[in-house]
Amino acid sequence: MLDQLRPRPSMASDTASPAPAPAPAPAPAPAPAPPPTGEEQLEALADAPQQPPPTDEAPLPWTARTMRWDNIVIVIVMHVWVLHSVTVMPCARWQTWLWLLFLWTWVGFGVLGGAHRLWSHRSYKAVLPLRIFLMMGNSMAGMYCIWDWVRDHRVHHRYTDTDGDPHNSKRGFFFSHIGWIMVPPHPLVIRARKEVNMSDIDNDPVCAFEKKFHMPLVYLLCFAMPILVPIFMWDESWSVGIAVGMVRWVFEVNAILSINSFAHMFGGRPFNKTILPAENKWVSIVSLGEGWHNYHHVFPWDYRASEYGFLNTTMHLIGLCQRLGWAYDLKTAPSSLVRRVAKRYGDGSHPDRAAYVPEVPEAAAKDPSLVEALLTPPPPPPNTTAPATNQAEAKKDA
Repeated sequence: MLDQLRPRPSMASDTASPAPAPAPAPAPAPAPAPPPTGEEQLEALADAPQQPPPTDEAPLPWTARTMRWDNIVIVIVMHVWVLHSVTVMPCARWQTWLWLLFLWTWVGFGVLGGAHRLWSHRSYKAVLPLRIFLMMGNSMAGMYCIWDWVRDHRVHHRYTDTDGDPHNSKRGFFFSHIGWIMVPPHPLVIRARKEVNMSDIDNDPVCAFEKKFHMPLVYLLCFAMPILVPIFMWDESWSVGIAVGMVRWVFEVNAILSINSFAHMFGGRPFNKTILPAENKWVSIVSLGEGWHNYHHVFPWDYRASEYGFLNTTMHLIGLCQRLGWAYDLKTAPSSLVRRVAKRYGDGSHPDRAAYVPEVPEAAAKDPSLVEALLTPPPPPPNTTAPATNQAEAKKDA
């Protein structure tokens, strides 16, 4: 019985097994993908924000157990305190008003020109002294350190106005303005924060220093210095000095937060009508030029964060730093590309919507040979300058 189960030795008379099929030839290596053309870059820039992965997790309800009471208490105290402080402000000396304007500009430039345009978007480069100056301005705002600011802002741009956005404006005006710091973040925000590449910020010694000593810098630059300088430099009263410090801090924080709320709800959308960020000149006034938010979300790598320099103090300060040799490699979006985007994706409110902006056929959308031609305006009609030339010749003959 066991002999019948053993394999039988091969015999010469046995039928030869068929030869194995030859191994298939290895597939040729795929050709490297061509670099993106101008048209493909346009499509990528104007696309709607990336949607976060689906999840069954819902945000935690706003209950006494989930609320972040430390932030809530700070927000309430600072706003109640400022109501009293504004009654003391009329007694301030003229030097104190100039000091307040200087601090407002320094903080705005530090947060919006530094943490935002420099470190979050890498829209330009800065020498070490300028980076230190911007870091001090960011610490003076009394908000997040640069590392946390950049992380959340990069998440915001990747998942704009979705559950993966830390201050999703679809959850209401109050949430996008200040409510998002009063409750735990959405589970998708926690997941998205872990996906952000922060290696460039980790390797910046200025950001590393500020992250390590963030709270001492806040106590010194956000509270002590703004209050004590008027008191000891031009004999301002203590009540006015403290009032100036509180008013500056509360109004500056709300001006920066208004970008997440007002500029995502109110205004035109001349560059991409499918997204919520909008152009809001009032936000630009209080935030030194960050209100042109529809443009910024379409061209986030443009250091101007706007097509024009109108109501854009941060852009002009960066330009001044460039002329002084402190900033370099400033990135801008070509005007032809901006007009193209406005023509194809905007809501029609762009001031140059009547200018020549060619339509792109579907077949030519990814043809590198046609992109440059499509971006080039047509030549003027022949003999356009003939009348002027004839008039000049007639005057010469006369």
